Amino acid sequence: MKKLILTTLLLFPLLAFAQVDFGVKGGGNFSKLTDDLNSDYRTGFHFGLFAEFKVKKIGIQSEVLYLTGGGESKQGIFNGDLKLDYIAVPVMLNLYVTDFLAFQFGPQFMYNSTAELTSEVAGVKSTSDVKDQINERQWAASGGLMFKLPLGIRLTGRYVAGTSNVTNDGNVESKSDFIKVSLGKSFF
Repeated sequence: MKKLILTTLLLFPLLAFAQVDFGVKGGGNFSKLTDDLNSDYRTGFHFGLFAEFKVKKIGIQSEVLYLTGGGESKQGIFNGDLKLDYIAVPVMLNLYVTDFLAFQFGPQFMYNSTAELTSEVAGVKSTSDVKDQINERQWAASGGLMFKLPLGIRLTGRYVAGTSNVTNDGNVESKSDFIKVSLGKSFF
């Protein structure tokens, strides 16, 4: 309890002078699986909410996103189109070069909510649930640029590199990579 009170007292002066920004965002992404699964890119989307606390040229931005990913693998244990849906929580450090341009860096936690493999055998397509073969909790590192435009519009481009294994099979090493482009609207 003492640590919580001390942390609150130390952060309160910073938050009192912070510029707070809340909003919605969404966009498209391209995802693939690396290493052993070595897939082609799969087109997907993401949408969600963000909050940024900014003091002078530094901001901390938290997001909660629904994110679709996966890849089209032609080899390995997932031969076909692997669709992965995530609840993603990136926490970005925004370093502002100008009032309108910021570099973004930070970790991203991803919770896998759906995992489906669509494959074709002898001309017949079938879809199966493979969630039990996918790690529920995954981590990634994110980096990119954010442009703050007039009227509260934000344009963001990021590369997200998975740092934890997608599968829970100890013999298969693969990570999720994303290229994301987002359009956001802040309300404050």
